[in-house]
Amino acid sequence: MTDPELPEAQWTEAQWTEAQWTEAQWTDETRRRYRQATAELLVALSEHDRQTSAMTGRQHEMAEIFAVNDALRLAAEAFDDALMDFTGTTIGWGDLADYEDQEFDDDVEVLDAPSSGLVALMRREDYVVVNEDAVVEAGRQAYRETWPNDTDDDAKFRVHGLGPALYELIHAASAEDPAAVLARTEGLRPAGPSAVVFAMAAEEFDPDAIDLFGGDDAPTEIYRLVVIPGPE
Repeated sequence: MTDPELPEAQWTEAQWTEAQWTEAQWTDETRRRYRQATAELLVALSEHDRQTSAMTGRQHEMAEIFAVNDALRLAAEAFDDALMDFTGTTIGWGDLADYEDQEFDDDVEVLDAPSSGLVALMRREDYVVVNEDAVVEAGRQAYRETWPNDTDDDAKFRVHGLGPALYELIHAASAEDPAAVLARTEGLRPAGPSAVVFAMAAEEFDPDAIDLFGGDDAPTEIYRLVVIPGPE
């Protein structure tokens, strides 16, 4: 919310009174700012249409689409502010952006174990990277298997390092044991036994709904177990 009686640099929501909110509405100044914000939103929308329509879905275009999305979002939020100043109403785009930016507390409280339900063990596997280039190339091949319509350039853009390569290898293997996938990957060598890191306990067992990593069905209780030594 801006104050038409103050220079733009001094506009703050705290400086508005209820009377100012009402008196500022439908004034020439707030009308001017509303029309300016509308014009800027139309330009941003037209530019978004121009750039996005020319894209073909290649991986290297992702940075561009995020940039044009951000530009349109900022223009929409500025329009919403100007609309509020002028009419006392709002579409709510700014509220949606504020909701998306909220930070959620992911801390987990450790409680007594339930007497029944589900217990899920989390396992750690260690591997020595003996040839990173080979692992990256294997990840790119896995990416092409998952996305056969993409090009070699897309694979190189998407799999640009060790982390993305490991993700694509496991993703392409679907239901296969990730440890078996990585064990046969050129450039990796298993290093020592598995390590049981911790267990999660859930009050109710629903194999179709439970999500160990988030959501309403995620377990709320974590119990740390023994960690087996890694590489020998």
